[in-house]
Amino acid sequence: MSVDSGGTAWSAGCAEQQNDCAVLQYKGGQWVRHPALPLATVAARTPRDVWAGGAGDWTDKTGLRHYDGRTWTKVEFPTQWSQWILQIVPVSAREVWVYTLPQDPLFSGPTLMRLKDGVWTEHKPPRPTVQARASIIGNGFLGRIAPDGRGGVWLQTNQTDSYQHFDGTSWTKVPRSLPFDGAPFMYGLAQVGSSRTVLGAGYGGAVPVIERFR
Repeated sequence: MSVDSGGTAWSAGCAEQQNDCAVLQYKGGQWVRHPALPLATVAARTPRDVWAGGAGDWTDKTGLRHYDGRTWTKVEFPTQWSQWILQIVPVSAREVWVYTLPQDPLFSGPTLMRLKDGVWTEHKPPRPTVQARASIIGNGFLGRIAPDGRGGVWLQTNQTDSYQHFDGTSWTKVPRSLPFDGAPFMYGLAQVGSSRTVLGAGYGGAVPVIERFR
């Protein structure tokens, strides 16, 4: 789910038992389906700046699309392999972050891409010292990103005892506020408004958990 600056809600997802994905827009008191979009994640900054992406294939390696308020446009993405777009974070009309999982044969792991002024750059997060547990499932299990309010981005992977911060040049680690032994799982990460405060949300067993960085 995502809500643009005009208060319009957007949703994206796929039917569990069939290859049927869609982007939905809440308009006029009902959900309106946007046609033929094989996408599973959506991020709306304004009504004229909406991004969506999904799992790519050999014909469309990313499925990354941009909506300008009238039409959806395919966005070229510098990749050799198909990508699974995990999350999109548009910061401004000139800048967007994309957290994605390359489908390469060596499983290089998730990576962070930045599109700024029409130019893509890759910022590979440090590889964790442990592998993701097989029991970790559900949306966000490979991590979530959020802007830091200073031009950088936060990353939580559920694989270490720290959050990772990218300032635009280098990565640093900030310890989690709670002891880490494989739980709690933090499935959401969000900047509060335009501030430097970031909230992480998840659960440990049946107990909801929220962590705050400020």
